[in-house]
Amino acid sequence: MSKAPPDTGLPTWQTLVADLFEVCRQRPGAHQALLAPPGGLRQRFLSFSCRMTRLLPQGSDIRKLCEPNLHTLHRFVLEQVYRNVALSDVEERSTAWFFGPHHQLPCSAATLEDRVALVKRHVAFDQPLLIIGDDDMQSLRLAEEGFGDITTIEIDPVIAQRISDAAARRSLPIRVVCQSIDDAGDDLVRPYAAILIDPPCNPAGLAVFLDGARRLDAGLPGGRLFLSTHFLSLGEDGYDGLRRSLADSGYQRVFYEPGFNRYPIPRASRVVLNAMLRAIVPGIAESPVRFFVSDLVVLQRR
Repeated sequence: MSKAPPDTGLPTWQTLVADLFEVCRQRPGAHQALLAPPGGLRQRFLSFSCRMTRLLPQGSDIRKLCEPNLHTLHRFVLEQVYRNVALSDVEERSTAWFFGPHHQLPCSAATLEDRVALVKRHVAFDQPLLIIGDDDMQSLRLAEEGFGDITTIEIDPVIAQRISDAAARRSLPIRVVCQSIDDAGDDLVRPYAAILIDPPCNPAGLAVFLDGARRLDAGLPGGRLFLSTHFLSLGEDGYDGLRRSLADSGYQRVFYEPGFNRYPIPRASRVVLNAMLRAIVPGIAESPVRFFVSDLVVLQRR
């Protein structure tokens, strides 16, 4: 029998799955057809989707998301459908046709404002912040709100330059470092009050971001980690590994909200995704999937 993961205050894997199915059962309608385990046409659709994603480049986030097994993919689709049902129609739709370089998918304006409000609840304006990956432009909004010591590490030179130019025009206190988190030097090691990461939703990508955060953090007692990810897409082993890693690093949950983050899906992907879903569950047309939705947890170092 495997040893139970250390307690970080995060739900167990079994609780995550049970909560998902309970949310779905409370929303009657055509989507109920998705609740049953994969079988028949849906199983063939999921199997076909898995095979097609394996034609994508080895490092593709979408490929990694669909690689684990049919049940992981089924839970992912199930949650995205039901979370989208609850979202307001006033939130924006993506104007882009495709994902950006490095498979970037910026969050919605509403999500960005929610994140900024959450950071303000947990961090003082004069405390240092580190943002690893900032295609959401969080650094600019946080600086506009009054945070005076922000470091951003961004691998995409276009995004990094955009942040640098905007910060220079507005005299905002943002240090922009354009490189991979793997290449970040010791000169960036500091006792950050909070580190914000929004890594790829797969165990390998998550590990890279977490390792970088741990390496650059000098270990301020009470320091916060703002982690945006999709827990169910990690699979049971990946999620238990995450809980163990966070516990070993001395973190304890202080905030957790499933479905906190919303990312408008690019138009081409949205059209294909909803066409495939309608083929499986015709009633899905009543509430098409427009956002990729993920979870957010804030942890504090003990």
